[in-house]
Amino acid sequence: MKKLCQFSIYLALLIQGWCFCSASPTTQPVGEVCYKPTKDDLAHGKLQTEQMLHDLPAMKQWLTKGNPFYDFAVEHYAADAKGNSIFWVPFVEDGWKTDGCNAISVSAKDDVCGSISIRKFDCKTNRAFLAEELWFCFIFESFNTFNGHRFNKIKSEARAGKMTREQFILSSCNDEYLNAKQTKKYYLDYVIPWSKQTGIKTNGTRWFFNIPQTFEQYMKFYQDRNKYPWSFYGKYYDESIVSKK
Repeated sequence: MKKLCQFSIYLALLIQGWCFCSASPTTQPVGEVCYKPTKDDLAHGKLQTEQMLHDLPAMKQWLTKGNPFYDFAVEHYAADAKGNSIFWVPFVEDGWKTDGCNAISVSAKDDVCGSISIRKFDCKTNRAFLAEELWFCFIFESFNTFNGHRFNKIKSEARAGKMTREQFILSSCNDEYLNAKQTKKYYLDYVIPWSKQTGIKTNGTRWFFNIPQTFEQYMKFYQDRNKYPWSFYGKYYDESIVSKK
């Protein structure tokens, strides 16, 4: 399970701040072969998208004519990079796994379905999220789940004893860092042009606009080992890796 921590959002504010094979607005890593969704996959994706919009109606405010968001959502829910369906799941509290976060995702693997869950209200202030905040959460978690095979590999190697607890934490954080950079690219390539066309203002700080160019620079903002990523992935390692070796 991956989560978008409140602290991650604050970091993006402080620093000012994939791969689909179809024609929708996405970014595909060079040399990576992607699964192409079938008609049935896309029907599933549309159903999940409509359920998400039903549960989070504020997201509909950004669904203008020609918007880049709806088709992205349909194709994301249709399948991840390996062809696994992704599901929308209403947010439910789940102890340390959801503590202090506003969105979570689960990578698909074997008999575990991939999923995305987003809160309707901020976990700290109880303020209702705006359309932009919800779409940002969704798109970031979309990359987390679409690239879930990377995180699955990290978990497998950790359970096989091929990495230490600290290496697991850093590898997992680096995986999210890569997904954050893809979120920024999506913002630059599609959200900004759409914003200029519609006149709807956006806040680049919510989209990792000034995310550091390297992971090493990124980690300079995460030195407190009582906070993300040390706290979350440390707990993840203790509860979900060591206990399942």
